[in-house]
Amino acid sequence: MRNAIVAALLIAGGIALGATAASTPSTQESRFQAHDAIVTYIEEDSDTVTFTDEDGELWDLDGIEDWMLGDNAHLVTDNRGTPELYDDVVLSATYYR
Repeated sequence: MRNAIVAALLIAGGIALGATAASTPSTQESRFQAHDAIVTYIEEDSDTVTFTDEDGELWDLDGIEDWMLGDNAHLVTDNRGTPELYDDVVLSATYYR
């Protein structure tokens, strides 16, 4: 009888683990990335600020606001679910020292 109870608990535990694993997100790469960057160009006529990240990639953001050349920023970008870089967008830019 004791062996039957242990077996039933092991089976129930295995089913619970399988259900948990099935409901967890896949290990697929996130669409969202964080970048450390620096302001390298400001275009006042078009109200655009350009950041260069740690990989040398350029990111444009509309709205100069208080950004100044040389400011450090944390960028959050969205790759829009594609492997190409050209269609990625900046979702947020936060100033840091």
